[in-house]
Amino acid sequence: MTKLDDIRYLVEQENLFWSAQFQKEAARDKKNPVNFSSDWWRLYYREITDHIGHILRLRSDPYVLEAGSGSGKASLLLSSNMRRVLLDISPSALRFAKYLAERFGCQNVDFIHGDLFKLPFEERSFDLTWNIGVLEHYRPEAALQILKEMSRVTVDGGYLAVGVPNFGSFAIQKARTLRFPILHFVPGYRLGTERPYTPPQLIELIEGACHLEGRSVKSTEIVYFGNPLPMGSPAWLLRSLGPAAERRWPHRKFLIVAISRL
Repeated sequence: MTKLDDIRYLVEQENLFWSAQFQKEAARDKKNPVNFSSDWWRLYYREITDHIGHILRLRSDPYVLEAGSGSGKASLLLSSNMRRVLLDISPSALRFAKYLAERFGCQNVDFIHGDLFKLPFEERSFDLTWNIGVLEHYRPEAALQILKEMSRVTVDGGYLAVGVPNFGSFAIQKARTLRFPILHFVPGYRLGTERPYTPPQLIELIEGACHLEGRSVKSTEIVYFGNPLPMGSPAWLLRSLGPAAERRWPHRKFLIVAISRL
């Protein structure tokens, strides 16, 4: 199998997998349409969108691409003054994203069916090119090619950002434990094919991808999101113990995001 065939196979498999996942997600959501399944998730998305809003605050008309958007929830929750493009290989994911956009009353959003390995955009198009929960499904060689394409379509002085699960977080440690068949009766998310990426590895991948594209990274910030407390924690617990948990375990938060300025 050639390198090109290998990438095509990856794309086909990702399409099949995520189409099935988002069909289930859409069915669940339509039965119980809530914006956030818990206060933990509400605060998690607010953390992310506040931070992204802060780094783009000086741009008058920010243009944002979420490459491998899935539901696109984080991008949809960004400020309405941002023009946003959600791209995904899965038509089911894009249908669900459109459904959420309508429910949230979002404007300035385009939905594109496309391939992460060959983004259908001109060079230097977007102020921010990002994704969350994508790279951990790929080997480093494939992740490098995805980041190379993301670098290509990001403007000079713009930002390339990727978020991956923090395998040091309590949430992911629980998800790893729940994979054992003996715990099949315990509800909760179970880790699948995801692979760990550490902050140094993310930085190395981004810098390597930019180098392949003939670009350099001016700076990279590593940020953690998602309170260390359990995802189902009620609002009163997050208010009372959440800040202390974040101070005590700053690197046990759920998501690691590398944000590079190009």
